[in-house]
Amino acid sequence: MLNPEKFEPKFEKPKEKEPEERLKNFLESAAKELEKEEIPVDKDCRIKIEAFKPTYGENEIKKDLKEIEIYQKRFEEERKRSLWKKNPEKLFEEKRMGENLEILKTAIFSKFLGSEFAVVRASLYDDIKNGIDNVIFEKKTGNLVCALDEVGEISGKIYERKKEKVLERNRIGGGKLKYGFKLEKGKLVLKKVSNIPIFYLALPERHINEGMKNFIPSFEEKSDFEKKLFTYFLSTLVSQINSLKLEQNLNPILKRSLIQFEKTIKTFRFISSD
Repeated sequence: MLNPEKFEPKFEKPKEKEPEERLKNFLESAAKELEKEEIPVDKDCRIKIEAFKPTYGENEIKKDLKEIEIYQKRFEEERKRSLWKKNPEKLFEEKRMGENLEILKTAIFSKFLGSEFAVVRASLYDDIKNGIDNVIFEKKTGNLVCALDEVGEISGKIYERKKEKVLERNRIGGGKLKYGFKLEKGKLVLKKVSNIPIFYLALPERHINEGMKNFIPSFEEKSDFEKKLFTYFLSTLVSQINSLKLEQNLNPILKRSLIQFEKTIKTFRFISSD
């Protein structure tokens, strides 16, 4: 007699997506929402240089894209020369972890601040030329701040030294974006922006991996570790704002942006204690 169990269809449980894939899928969803608000980003939530053709003209856009290409090739060649002989895998892993931190930070800020802010990655041009990783744009006021990130420890002498360098940049005028945007008469205008407050956010590799592992690709659901990461990011921003407020001669435009940003993010501080 035939055994009917042998003919029953077997359904395999779908494999869970890898952490990097989940994060990238989430950024794609965030990018679609940003595009609805006419904020020009690609699927990785990075500001699209090509959208600025009406601002700068096609020739200048081509020149900047070529400059990015040349820089990237030179940078990779230099890193290979310095690292390849020591550790063949280090080159790839270092680049991968830096990319993961930038993606994770963008996703966390998008999830927690997305209702009030547009959180995007800077254009490759501003990443390379102006040292900016993220752009945080307040939708109602047009206020703009930027953030830098680095794979590394979140305390100690090296961390404090690097943070101080970023604070010094604020003291002498802050950051600038060639491919930025601002509100003018209630309309988003793509243009160069300067005197932007900059913040330094570091995270060690173990926390990046844990954050990616515990990331839920949903705007509504938030894991406990996501809340802890957001608490850390927020407290770091507040700490650096307090340091800057001690400065007597800050650029007035930067100072107004700083005060406005502090005022808004204070309303998010309760989220971290949920």
